[in-house]
Amino acid sequence: MSDELESGGEGLLSPPHTHQRTILHLDADCFYAQVEMVRQPELRDKPLGIKQKNLVVTCNYVARSQGVKKCMWLKEAMEVLPELVLVDGSDLTHYRHFSTQISGVAQSLTHRVERLSLDENFIDVTDLVDEYMNATGSSDIEGHVFGDKEPVSMDLVDPCGCGCRERLVAGSLVAKQLREQILKETGITVCAGIAHNKLLAKLVSGYHKPNQQTVVFPWQVHNVMNSLPAARSIPGIGSTTFSILKDLGISTVQELQDVPLKLLRTKFDSETCSRLKEVSNGIDETSVKKSGKAQSVGLEDAFTKVNSVAEVKVKYQILLERLLKLLKEDGRVPVSIRVSVRKFDLAKRFGHRETRQTSIPSSLFPDGVNNVGENTRSSLMKTVMGLFQKMVDTSKDFHLTLVGVAFNKLIERVREGKDISSFFGKRTREETTETLMSYYHREGRFMGERRGRGERGRGASNFYYDRRVDNHGEDVFLVGKPREYRQDPPIVQPLGVIGCFSVDEDRTFGHDRTLLKFIEPQYLTREGKTKVNIDLNRGWGKNSPYTAMGENSSLNLYQWILNNSETLVDSDDTPTRLDVDFICMRRCLIQIMKMPYNVKERWAMQAEYFRGTIYLVCYASPEDLEQRKSEPPYMKKIAMWGHKFEQIMTGGDPDEGVCANEEFRCVLKVKVDNFSCLLAPEVDCADPELFEEDFKDLSSFITVKCNREVDTADAFKVECFRKFMLNKWWAQNKLSGIPRVVVGFRTEEGQIYRLENYDTDELPTLAKGLWEPRVSLNILTSFLAFVKKMIMEAPEAVHRFERQSPIVIRHSIVPSVRGAAEGPIKVLPDWYREQLFSPLDQE
Repeated sequence: MSDELESGGEGLLSPPHTHQRTILHLDADCFYAQVEMVRQPELRDKPLGIKQKNLVVTCNYVARSQGVKKCMWLKEAMEVLPELVLVDGSDLTHYRHFSTQISGVAQSLTHRVERLSLDENFIDVTDLVDEYMNATGSSDIEGHVFGDKEPVSMDLVDPCGCGCRERLVAGSLVAKQLREQILKETGITVCAGIAHNKLLAKLVSGYHKPNQQTVVFPWQVHNVMNSLPAARSIPGIGSTTFSILKDLGISTVQELQDVPLKLLRTKFDSETCSRLKEVSNGIDETSVKKSGKAQSVGLEDAFTKVNSVAEVKVKYQILLERLLKLLKEDGRVPVSIRVSVRKFDLAKRFGHRETRQTSIPSSLFPDGVNNVGENTRSSLMKTVMGLFQKMVDTSKDFHLTLVGVAFNKLIERVREGKDISSFFGKRTREETTETLMSYYHREGRFMGERRGRGERGRGASNFYYDRRVDNHGEDVFLVGKPREYRQDPPIVQPLGVIGCFSVDEDRTFGHDRTLLKFIEPQYLTREGKTKVNIDLNRGWGKNSPYTAMGENSSLNLYQWILNNSETLVDSDDTPTRLDVDFICMRRCLIQIMKMPYNVKERWAMQAEYFRGTIYLVCYASPEDLEQRKSEPPYMKKIAMWGHKFEQIMTGGDPDEGVCANEEFRCVLKVKVDNFSCLLAPEVDCADPELFEEDFKDLSSFITVKCNREVDTADAFKVECFRKFMLNKWWAQNKLSGIPRVVVGFRTEEGQIYRLENYDTDELPTLAKGLWEPRVSLNILTSFLAFVKKMIMEAPEAVHRFERQSPIVIRHSIVPSVRGAAEGPIKVLPDWYREQLFSPLDQE
């Protein structure tokens, strides 16, 4: 990090080696209006507005000169200019067609074209400028230079001396000829910005309109950035980021340039801080990414209110017909379909969006998409309404303000007898994981290409996952970067407590509440901080050793299931199937949820399919067990301090030893997207003021944690605490439905002087953007879909999933080992298999 950035970055300039590129940003003038004027030339000299619903989304310059503005309400626009000619712009078909034509003209010049939207493109013409410089030898600039109000044609001094002036002059020639060619082939005029990076090119492309272009030189960057009205005007700084900046007292670009990184780090991670400082100073080294064909095509319809199934069906039918026309123009076949709704909450006065998606059988498009028959249309409509009814309970009143349909993962139609499913086939054994990883890093994506799919039906996931094969012929799950999981989060919520059990100091199962504990009133802090004086070293010599491994907890859960199996059956028709998709301990799911952020953690899990349910357990290898036994004494002391803290918080005698083997666990069902999971989380204690004997959830319970005191002057330690500990505690409580965490912060000597209360729902906010709930929830859903897919391909086998690197989880099939009385669980124990539903089996 440069000294300038650390201290605030005053006068920070990009070094000359970053001036080597020449980037164009093309922006079509009033694009929708221009398209309509090309299609209907008689409209060219008339005031024209393009309407969508109740808005004039854009208008031509004739209308703008008479007071009409973009995104003006329709009624207001007609009051301002009654002569305004309106054209309905709800159907984007023609606009997409012209947009493709414009990009095509640019792509005929160079392959380095990045489509930003229907009317915007980035073009990297670096490789072309030498040719233009040699061909013309001109030093005249085409168009405007930033800061000048008139076009210029003169020599300018180059204070940089790296040759960037000559390159940008040549870039202005390229931009002029490209704009002329676009006008010739499409009839559309475009503006252009020419600069040495994408950020600056985009910022200056709109300085002179319409049908003009502007060049900005590196030595003018400071003036460009400080001409912006606010930091929000910088591309890439959205409303959320700007809101956080304003909380820090930062509104203008100058303030962002001057703020020390230390202050930014109180709200953002290091990467974001550096990026904010760079863009505020006009520095942008991101490359122009070649745009291929879009991987999806979709349409939405927004309205004030729809509240009947009949209306919804009509809306979806109209969208589907228009979508099939777009699909015909595209020519590719969709693999899946996504349906969206936006529900309006009358009490809260806002809407929230939900989506569902499913795969499309290849048999629906046997002859491609050119001639889609009625049977296919009917089948697609049935699928759309089926997904809609999963999101909206039509037996109750509902209020929708938007519906949408999209075809996803478009692929070229398979010919010569190949089936679409072959696109998802396994790779050859010769392709190594390392080669695969380098491919993904090179392409800059982790979850965007060939993806498997969870089976539909009970327990199917709506989320995609990446499935590849390594050099051993084994499937691998690729853990993407956090940004790959920022879709709308799935529903993850506890459905209620259905039982509980205790485990005594000998690890003996008890079908009772004997070890249910309550937090002491003096420690019952509901908010903020509480001063205490707790010595975790009292009674140290009387502690009982921790003799059980975490996997043993699964055995106690299985025992509870045997005692309560009649409450878990699927239905009267299938009394020998449990009504859950997964049975596992909570920590299995927590390890999955932490993956995008905790890149150093390695783990292994094993899974087995039995009577319609997948059993997932954490697997400890013999090497893991030996490593645990050889932990240094200090690590064991830290673990025992945690148990001592819980003992004191729940009224135990501080001078007595603690028994780490004792547990109180609640059994609950948890909904994870379309999966149902049965968990048995350990519960620390209950709030005596809120507790009810017949509790149906864990809202009256509290999680207690003992953590090392965090030095607030050490930014790295604070960041680690927020990134790893808060994420872990949030995941634990989110899955269990426990609303609070009370943390005792200890010294290195085992003394606690303060308690701090955290609301579970506030933990993501306290994390300061270091992790996001939707990322953790989406990867959990994605991974469970992958597990189910692998198991259903070999339901009789025992499956192992090992995280062997930050981004690779390898799947393999392991030998079945039954009858083991001791050691880590490798499969379901024989006694469980033999006793579950055995009377019913005999009948």
